[in-house]
Amino acid sequence: MIAALALALVLMLSAISAIHFYWGAGGLWPAEDEAALVDTVIGDRRANAMPSRTLTFAVATAIEGAALVAALLALRISATLDSAVTIVGAALCVVFLVRFAFGYLGFWRRRFNRQPFARLDGALYSPLCLAIAVGFALLVAERL
Repeated sequence: MIAALALALVLMLSAISAIHFYWGAGGLWPAEDEAALVDTVIGDRRANAMPSRTLTFAVATAIEGAALVAALLALRISATLDSAVTIVGAALCVVFLVRFAFGYLGFWRRRFNRQPFARLDGALYSPLCLAIAVGFALLVAERL
């Protein structure tokens, strides 16, 4: 079960990372143009354009790093490395849990209120963060 959970997290996070790399390279899916993409995936009322290529690639790389941690949580390598991976896995659980919670807090809803982002955040993005957080929590708990 742990291997299947880790694989599911790796695949999910890798897909999210790939989409971010695609956007960093100038891709527009699922929108028709950059303005619609900002409305769909950024939602910040102050944003005029997508984030820089550098920032988008950094986010994509961080998400792919989280996928690597999910994979490593299913393995036993050495006591020292296993401890570090467990701590990083717990930290990622908290990061995704906080992002989930932010999606439902007033300050977030006021700032990230453009449509369709606001609707998608409540229906998809934030719940997905909760699912990822739970996945990391289960993988970390298995190690304790």
